[in-house]
Amino acid sequence: MNKNENIPAARRIALFCAAAAMGGIAAFGTVSVASAAPTPAPAPTAAQTETSDVVDAETAAYIAQDDAEFAGLDMTLPPVDVAAENAEADAFAKYLSDHGVKYTTSDSDGVKIIEIDYNDPAALQAEEDYFWSTAPMSQQAIDDNNADIDKAAAALTAAGIDNKVTTDKHGVKDIAFNMEDDKAAEVLNNLG
Repeated sequence: MNKNENIPAARRIALFCAAAAMGGIAAFGTVSVASAAPTPAPAPTAAQTETSDVVDAETAAYIAQDDAEFAGLDMTLPPVDVAAENAEADAFAKYLSDHGVKYTTSDSDGVKIIEIDYNDPAALQAEEDYFWSTAPMSQQAIDDNNADIDKAAAALTAAGIDNKVTTDKHGVKDIAFNMEDDKAAEVLNNLG
């Protein structure tokens, strides 16, 4: 049994992307979506990065430490069930059509991808409603989210940073603030 079997695919993909963005995914190997394990590549020569740039000792040590932190994680993605993915895409497309929302369809390796206009509030609301109907948040998850948002809002306000908390029709809070404000980033990073 795969230790990640009970983690939803979307969460595993998000973890994979986060780890990749932080530079810790198989720095010198490849990861296959369909395979059961990463395929190792030949060992790199001393102090090389994945782009074959020679790096200094400090950077090489950082890369080694970063790789070690992710070494125990199974980042193998499960095989894609194309029929199931396409059935879900068809259901989403039907929902959008039934609600008068325009969408486009594309394809990636046989898997249908439904795309909406993210500048259209009605399309965004229809997407939220559809996914809420198929996978609603638990009350505990809503409460945890709302507590985090309240904590962030209080910290930003205390630091003199403008912010606005909104609550959607499901009771889920969100916060808006200037995300390019370095002081805001510092305040939120210090929340822990």
